Amino acid sequence: MGRAIILMYHIVDTPRSEAEARYAITPERFSEHMGLIHNQNMPVIALGALPDWLAKHHDQTALVITLDDGTEDAYSQAFRILTEHGFPASFFVLPGLMGGENGWMQAEGFPARKMLSWEQAREMAAGGMDMGCHSMSHAKMATLSGADLLRETVEARDILEQQLGESVKHFAYPYGNFSDAVCDAVRNAGFAQGLSVRAGFNERDVNPFILRRVEVYGRDENWQLTQKLTYANATATRTYPMRYYLNRLTGGRLG
Repeated sequence: MGRAIILMYHIVDTPRSEAEARYAITPERFSEHMGLIHNQNMPVIALGALPDWLAKHHDQTALVITLDDGTEDAYSQAFRILTEHGFPASFFVLPGLMGGENGWMQAEGFPARKMLSWEQAREMAAGGMDMGCHSMSHAKMATLSGADLLRETVEARDILEQQLGESVKHFAYPYGNFSDAVCDAVRNAGFAQGLSVRAGFNERDVNPFILRRVEVYGRDENWQLTQKLTYANATATRTYPMRYYLNRLTGGRLG
C-alpha cells in the first residue's frame, strides 16, 4: 500500500528558552536528521507530488518535510541544510507578519524572533522550496467566521501569490486548529491541501484537507526520529514498538 509520512518542524536554531526547546532544533541536529533520512533510502517528495505518489505507488512509504511559522532561520539555516541534502520541503509562512516578529509567540511568553522577509521567501521559492500558507496572522482558525475567515485564507493566499509570483496550493492550520467550516474555507480559497497536526500515515483515502503530520521536537534524538519514520507516531518512547505490536496482536484491546 502506498503511503506517506509528513514531518513537521518549526524553528531550526538554538533554543532561546526552555519553553522554546520543544519547537527549536539546533542546526547541527537538523542536519543530522536530514543525514539519517538520506541513509534510510526513503523517497523524499514534494508536498505537491503527494496525491500522485499515493495513487501510483503501492508498496513504498514516501516522506514529505514541512516547516511551520516562517521565522528567519527558515532561510538562514533550514533552507541551506535542505539544499545541501538535495531535499524539497514546504515552508508555511504568514503573509501578514513577513519582515516582522513572532508576536503570537511573544504573547505566550516565548522569545522574540524575526520573521522571513519577502526577498528571502522569493529566494527560497526560486531555489526549489514550496512556500505554503499558515494563515495571515497565525490565527486560531476554528474561532473565526465571515470576513475574518476570508482574510486568513483568501486574502492571505492572494498576497502570497502576488509577492512570490507563483501559485500557492497548500495550507497548514495554525495550532492544528480547524473545523469542517475551516476546511471548506480553505478549499474555497483555492488551496488543494490542508495540513493538520494529527499524527499517522497518509494513505490513498486520506482527506486532502486533513493531511496527517508527525511533529519532530527540538530534542528528538536520531533514535526517536527513526521510530517516527517507522510508526508515524506523535511521541517516540522506548516502549512504543512493544506496545504497538502487542496492540496489533490483541486487536486493539490494549488501547
